[in-house]
Amino acid sequence: MALVSVIVPVYNAEKYIEKCIDSIVNQTYKEIELILVNDGSTDQSLEKIKKYNAIVIDKKNGGASSARNEGLRRATGDYIMFLDSDDWLDPHCVEHIMKNQADIIRFNIVYEYASGASEIMPADFNDCQYIDKKDFSKEIYYKILTGIKMNSVCRNFYKREVIEHLYFDEGLDTAEDLIFNIEAYTKANSFLYVHKPFYHYMQISNGITGNGISVLTKYKCNIKVSMLLIKKLKGWNMLNFRNVFLAFSRPVAITVSKLTKSKNKR
Repeated sequence: MALVSVIVPVYNAEKYIEKCIDSIVNQTYKEIELILVNDGSTDQSLEKIKKYNAIVIDKKNGGASSARNEGLRRATGDYIMFLDSDDWLDPHCVEHIMKNQADIIRFNIVYEYASGASEIMPADFNDCQYIDKKDFSKEIYYKILTGIKMNSVCRNFYKREVIEHLYFDEGLDTAEDLIFNIEAYTKANSFLYVHKPFYHYMQISNGITGNGISVLTKYKCNIKVSMLLIKKLKGWNMLNFRNVFLAFSRPVAITVSKLTKSKNKR
């Protein structure tokens, strides 16, 4: 059976980390290598994760990208996935995904709220969909240009060779997921979308800035994404005025969208 490495960056997550880890330990698929990276937590997170039969890495605080990179360097699985420390997986997630074959497999998500309410997010695609490399331009790359649906790394299973020697940009405070995914999708030859909402994403409100990151910082990080997209368009056979315009207007659209959503939550 193929080995799946699950990388969890941990920072001051004592309230949530046990539920997160239990969701991995209790997977119906058992060939899992669990890698827990404590990123300089100042609460009881490290003590809690040491209780589990897992690879535990304790490092100085360097942010989520630094922690994920440390996990990538230790991972030995045939497939690799990421899970944030306040989120959790459906118990059948890995088993279901491993029945399918593609370089990258993506699945749907459930937003979980502190009130106890939950909400299944609109699917990235209309149904379960296999996409070959020749169709990436219209099915995947265009979605990256026009929105944020393909951003998160936590909803993807990556075949190891697709992300071999690929790491997160530790100089970015946000949008590092998307830059990682842009490179991964460029290297991949096949993609599968699974409609089932296997990932439970805990919504923790931190106001407009979210995790202490200012709107201006987010905008600047997304400008870097735009510059990478411009470079990739030629290789994707998508270099034209319309797509260049979409790449440059993307940071503005994302910033306005996030500000509007934040205002509506008040």
